[in-house]
Amino acid sequence: MRHKMKKNIFLLTTFFALSCIVYCLAENSNANRKLKKPVFIASDEASKIYDIKATDNYDSIFYYQMEMVQNEMGDVKVELHDVGTNGKELVDSTSYAGVFVEKFVFHKQGYEDSDTLYAWRVQLLLGMENEIMLNNEGTTLKIFGENYGKNVSVSTIDDKIIAEKAITNGVTEIRIPTGVEYLNVDIKYDEQKHYLFKYPVK
Repeated sequence: MRHKMKKNIFLLTTFFALSCIVYCLAENSNANRKLKKPVFIASDEASKIYDIKATDNYDSIFYYQMEMVQNEMGDVKVELHDVGTNGKELVDSTSYAGVFVEKFVFHKQGYEDSDTLYAWRVQLLLGMENEIMLNNEGTTLKIFGENYGKNVSVSTIDDKIIAEKAITNGVTEIRIPTGVEYLNVDIKYDEQKHYLFKYPVK
């Protein structure tokens, strides 16, 4: 009888120890796994230009920051194009500070926090304040916004044109080459007015 009880106690102890080992291994494996970044999608709400779609299970936003870009990257140039009496094009331009960067990091207990998700917000002056947002994941540049222009031209810093595309309300997607660190973005609002700014590829 004692032998049988000792055997049962031994089996229970062994089972408990194995369970602890399996649990600890699972916890450690989770701790080594980085959370996936969510993605931006066009919003169905008129008051928002984008929403965030989860690609993993998160407990919370670990970190959020929105700040104005202070250097030359934060400038928006407005160009007014016209044709003079001699038939030559005339360009008048002004600049203003109107760029903000948003940063999101997502958290889940027992996991490594996600990489930073960036949003590049640009204020366009179209009579009333209007914003667009840019984001890229890999080689796809996404521009979010409504009724902010006719088409968009994207070029490298040395003015090599990458793409010219008609603007789509909601989100406009443009393929960009790998290895490019910065882009010049030209939003053509109408035949006369253009908005130009720089975008850092993440």
